[in-house]
Amino acid sequence: MGAINYIAIGVVTYGHPEVVEHVLENCFRTYQACQLDVYYYDSSPDSRTEEVVKSYIDKGYDNFYYLRLPEGMGSAKKAELFFSGYGLEKDYAYLWLMKDRVMVESPLLLSLYEVVMLDKPDVVLLNGYGDHDSTSELITDPADFYKRWGWEVTSMDTTLLKRESILKGFEASKRDYTKDEPIFYFLHYDTVFRRLADMNAPQIRVLSGPHIKLFSSPKGSPGWMNELFDIWADRWIKENETLPSCYDEYKDEVIRGRALPVELESKEGLLWLRDMGALRREQLPMILKNWNRISELPETILYEVLE
Repeated sequence: MGAINYIAIGVVTYGHPEVVEHVLENCFRTYQACQLDVYYYDSSPDSRTEEVVKSYIDKGYDNFYYLRLPEGMGSAKKAELFFSGYGLEKDYAYLWLMKDRVMVESPLLLSLYEVVMLDKPDVVLLNGYGDHDSTSELITDPADFYKRWGWEVTSMDTTLLKRESILKGFEASKRDYTKDEPIFYFLHYDTVFRRLADMNAPQIRVLSGPHIKLFSSPKGSPGWMNELFDIWADRWIKENETLPSCYDEYKDEVIRGRALPVELESKEGLLWLRDMGALRREQLPMILKNWNRISELPETILYEVLE
């Protein structure tokens, strides 16, 4: 299809060989047929993920690449390395950061290649979770994009970034990030909105439709349940507050719109989070400080749930 060197996927992974294997079993033919190169940025404590990926490389699937990184390296540092071009074997036009459990099918890839080859936008956003009508919308105002789609950008899998514009000159930091820093969780999100704020009328293409679908392997799951409130009731708020002033008008709206899932909308949902270990009494002072920014429920309901 003449799409060689257009898109590279960067998969960040740690200790999930069974997830990586399941995704590859279901996607390797599609990725090769669509000439899609996939790089695995792995900081696992053992070689099992490496063995899975290299088993495909050894079979002749030359669109897969494996990069061994220092054990325990966080996803933010891996994202930085990918965005800076570390380990890339070709000069790709777009980089697509992805969690290791995400799977992509050919209808989405065909639509995506058409957009990046013909329109060449600075950012492509895939409205890929849920059911939506088929649309292709062009947005040129970063603040409008932030207001309407900021919540979607928090999922790293949803955006492709053009290297010669939004990632131009990107360099990886020489220091590590700690979990106390919002960027530890939101480097991708931070990069998108800071870079867009510095651009004049950037071209942002939002794709929706039944064929724009991102799937997750049933063998994978979010790894931050125990940190749920630390992330979304604290780091998320701080991250948005530090973004450029062009977004100020919409920050509170975006914070509340994405802060936490529907579990915050009812007592039953909070009870479920408590039972899952995500809502704990020792977190109460931190949660109360920001509660009115992430939920419309009264503060008293937290005390009831945590009795």
